[in-house]
Amino acid sequence: MTGAPPPNDPPERSPWARPTAGDPHGYPAPRDEWAPRDEWAPRDEWATRAEWASPVPPSPGPVPAAPQWGSRIGDADATLAPVWAGTAHRPGLIPLRPLDIGDLLQATWSAVRRAPGVYFGMTLVVCVVIGVVPVVIGSLMLVIADDAILTAIGDSAGPPLLSAVIAVVLSGIFAHTVAQQSVGGTPTFADTLAVARRHGLRLTGFALALEILMVVILLPAVVVIFWSTGEIRPDLIVVGLLMLFALAVPVVWLYIRSLFVAPAMVVEDMSVGPAIRRSLQLTTGRFWRTLGIVVLFNLIAGVIEGVLGMAATFPSFVVGTAVTQWLSMAATVIGTLVISPFLAVLPALLHVDARMRDEAFDVALARHSTAGYLR
Repeated sequence: MTGAPPPNDPPERSPWARPTAGDPHGYPAPRDEWAPRDEWAPRDEWATRAEWASPVPPSPGPVPAAPQWGSRIGDADATLAPVWAGTAHRPGLIPLRPLDIGDLLQATWSAVRRAPGVYFGMTLVVCVVIGVVPVVIGSLMLVIADDAILTAIGDSAGPPLLSAVIAVVLSGIFAHTVAQQSVGGTPTFADTLAVARRHGLRLTGFALALEILMVVILLPAVVVIFWSTGEIRPDLIVVGLLMLFALAVPVVWLYIRSLFVAPAMVVEDMSVGPAIRRSLQLTTGRFWRTLGIVVLFNLIAGVIEGVLGMAATFPSFVVGTAVTQWLSMAATVIGTLVISPFLAVLPALLHVDARMRDEAFDVALARHSTAGYLR
């Protein structure tokens, strides 16, 4: 029949027709509508539902590091805060954290700048009062022992001994003013003078005993040097210098280990014996750091005194020698009055720093920051 499909070809399928089994067009085989479906099959509800499954504990995150100095409580990045960051509480002269060299330099300058009348006035009073002692001692030495060596030793050792005694006494008195300024207080000259009257005798006695002990340690080397100089014995001069360097080691050790005696006597209201033990305790483990800071500050003070001394020699080209000597003496006195307060503040600041490092003294200072003075 014309127009009929060939007998071997499958008939053309309607797109709406239901697929049959073995469909040549690749349709899937039909399924029985009434056959049981998988969604109607019974299943274990308690085993398949995710909401009834056993909860999985969350993975613990990294343990945050302990906050360091300078990190504020509550900061999101407190664990990343660097050590000694500059965010410590600062109610007054110093930040309430262990101090570095920059803090000590700034605090030394700021302490004197904020109360110049107290520091320079008290330095003048102490220099005038204690300056009478070496004059009396020197006069007694001339009367009792008319010896050239003793006279030379007294003339050469007198001014350094006087300066050392004044420095120890001032370090104790100014420990009170530094304690006031550290918590935001303002020291007055009358208050500082009252502290000097209360502790001045004990401070002077300790300072004299300490300096006499140092002189006794160095005395053999000093005697050898002066005697060899008079006899013109270069070999003995060398021996004396070697002895001086060897004996200077225990003197330096004694000075550093006793650096906090005067501040402890005033601020912590201790007698001499407990104050010595307190200084030994606070300087344990930080001898070299304290020595380096003291040497640095004394080098700076020496440079300033040298500049003042050079300024005093300029008029020698215009005026006579006698006037130049008076000017040199005046420059020495002015240099002592200017430098002594700064050097006397340093032991007080190091005393506070040692207590903050060993005893968390910064917490006590912060708690009493409105009191103006803390013992």
